[in-house]
Amino acid sequence: MEKEKKHGDTIKYVSLENFRKNDLRVAKIKGVKDHPNADKLYILDISLGKGEHDLQLVAGLKNHYKKEDLIGKSIPNLIVNRNFDSDWTASTCFA
Repeated sequence: MEKEKKHGDTIKYVSLENFRKNDLRVAKIKGVKDHPNADKLYILDISLGKGEHDLQLVAGLKNHYKKEDLIGKSIPNLIVNRNFDSDWTASTCFA
């Protein structure tokens, strides 16, 4: 589906069927540390809940939040690919 914008750009919509394939969850931030190679990034340790594999993700939140303010907060998180055999998961957090 596409919708015309004012300047000729188009907006692409995701069908409800495709949206339901996503794994969107609320995660709790358990730990925060500075990224060793970037000034604006934190490395977040997040928990998806009981019985779930904890994840680490990189977030560009350093200019907006102190580390101690993030611990214990809940954030929406989109799990894009869960591949526990190779010990990685692609994930996006929304803050």
